[in-house]
Amino acid sequence: MTRVTTLKADKAGLAALIDYYAGLAADQLRRDGVSRGPVDYYLDPNEPPGRWWGSGCAAMELAGEVQPEQLAALLQARHPGYGGRLGRGFGAKSARGFDATFSAPKSASLLWALSPDPWVRAEVLAAHDTAVLAGLDWFEHHGAVTRRGKDGVDQVDTQGLVAALFRQHTSRTADPELHTHAVIAAKVQNPTGKWLSLDARFLKQQQRSISWVYASAVRSELSGRLGVSWGPVEEGHAEIHGVPGDLLKVFSQRSQQVEAKTPSWSLPGSTSTTAPSPTPGPSTSWNGGRCWPADRPSRTRSRPRRCARSGRSGPERLASNRCHYPMAIVRCREALPWTSTP
Repeated sequence: MTRVTTLKADKAGLAALIDYYAGLAADQLRRDGVSRGPVDYYLDPNEPPGRWWGSGCAAMELAGEVQPEQLAALLQARHPGYGGRLGRGFGAKSARGFDATFSAPKSASLLWALSPDPWVRAEVLAAHDTAVLAGLDWFEHHGAVTRRGKDGVDQVDTQGLVAALFRQHTSRTADPELHTHAVIAAKVQNPTGKWLSLDARFLKQQQRSISWVYASAVRSELSGRLGVSWGPVEEGHAEIHGVPGDLLKVFSQRSQQVEAKTPSWSLPGSTSTTAPSPTPGPSTSWNGGRCWPADRPSRTRSRPRRCARSGRSGPERLASNRCHYPMAIVRCREALPWTSTP
């Protein structure tokens, strides 16, 4: 599943927004099981550092691991290298970025968490990473455009996207939950090198398509790597055949919380076009206490079109055979056919 959240903040809430995502980068860089930033629910010391992705990274002078100050600069429309302003900067109502979260099927997360074989766990992580890049590549190829002209009626190709990728292994309730946050910068360059805003209508309106690309890639990768089979595909998604439904439910506490709170809350300081956040928290001041409706119409008619691109590098493998779920859940392994002992 893929969920896209728009990152917005007025002057009063800007510091909280920047601290949140810069803290995420700092935690991922120094992962040792001790929380430092506001994202204190990521417990696995083997989560990899954030990494930069996208064809636009060269112009931003970004490569390799994500540094907190680099991400903070992007959220303020400043160049991460020399600190200059990118285009016209951001206003109080500007989208400063987009958090596209790619979540693996719960059965795949359980296969990674409960398998005693480090090779199996590494293959699950590699399959997830490859599928994330497949979804992002598809979006960059088709929807990395900006707008110009009256009311932004003309869509213009760009030189590519910039995104910070953070892979995490657990949910807020410490359930196994393989997912990757792709924090996409709101600033892009047109072919002449001018910094403009990303036209995110394609990202918002086609997020289901992006989600299906990711889900299809996950199934293909896991079937090819581990030979698993899949249950029926419903709404573009499926679970690994043979994983008991009751086990999926046991390790889906976060989903149950979201379902209980969905009617009441949206993520403070952002707009999500799928499930809103169940936790209000003190950060509701990010937008002066205001939450934008998820179905707010665009000011202009959407005209998504294909963007021709070339020279894209292949998927980068981030998996490590040292990763393993840290909690004591060995007692659950006998419930899975691939982990039972004779």
